[in-house]
Amino acid sequence: MKSNKQNSENFDQNISIHDATARALSKNKIKNISKSGIDLKDSFNENTLIINHQYKNISTISRGFIDFTSLSLRYTDKKILKKYLPDNPDEKEKFKIINTARSIVIGSKKFIGCKINLKDIIENFELIFEQGEDKEKIKLNSFLFNFFLKNFQNNKVTGFENFAKKFTKVKKKLISDLINKVEIQEDFFKSLKKILKDLAFENKELDDINQYDQK
Repeated sequence: MKSNKQNSENFDQNISIHDATARALSKNKIKNISKSGIDLKDSFNENTLIINHQYKNISTISRGFIDFTSLSLRYTDKKILKKYLPDNPDEKEKFKIINTARSIVIGSKKFIGCKINLKDIIENFELIFEQGEDKEKIKLNSFLFNFFLKNFQNNKVTGFENFAKKFTKVKKKLISDLINKVEIQEDFFKSLKKILKDLAFENKELDDINQYDQK
């Protein structure tokens, strides 16, 4: 049986390995990893992340968690993000989700080892989305993330019929255009903003219905 001292040394060694990996994979956008969570060099980069990078149970953080956070940051240029990041909270949330799917797909192609590491974290949505959110909202965000992740991976529109049942305003052609611009961030953001308007309009209708039902 390992002593408490040995467990502590192994724990510190794992954090040290994660720290070096995260800084390299994120292009130094991650400052460090410690027992208190993941610290970013620039707080504005929080606008890139859907994952809870301040997750406190550091002992359970996997390599997949590190890769997910790092790749989300690596493939988002701060200057371009500032230019296109929506002000509307709902649009901003969906912007981050879809852009993260883009970053993960690009990163998985360029860093083959990350693909295996990411599998568990992508399937473990309680680590990705904030726990204070409504469960139905988490389900919808998870659906949105997975839909665009698969479409970007396949490089074509798939599963659109199911998507259209939840988001009736979004045109298939707009998604196809978005897929074709995955590698060029600014062009991707321009196309994404067109889709966000339809997604946000749909959500506003749903919110109005829910408010009416509660009266």
